[in-house]
Amino acid sequence: VTTEKTALVCPLCEKANNCGANNEKPCWCMNEAFPAELVEQANAKTANQCICLGCLKKFQAASSQ
Repeated sequence: VTTEKTALVCPLCEKANNCGANNEKPCWCMNEAFPAELVEQANAKTANQCICLGCLKKFQAASSQ
């Protein structure tokens, strides 16, 4: 279950995701491509929570090796 408090937490690392999707300006995540595999990992823990930039970059680095 996603609450207002948990929506601010990355489901993968449980740190702040710095999501700004509900702000006036577009969130950083709107300019990023999230691989389906990473989204599946996040949704397996909890659905509809934003992944943080750190987890996205970590996944991208691991995938490029």
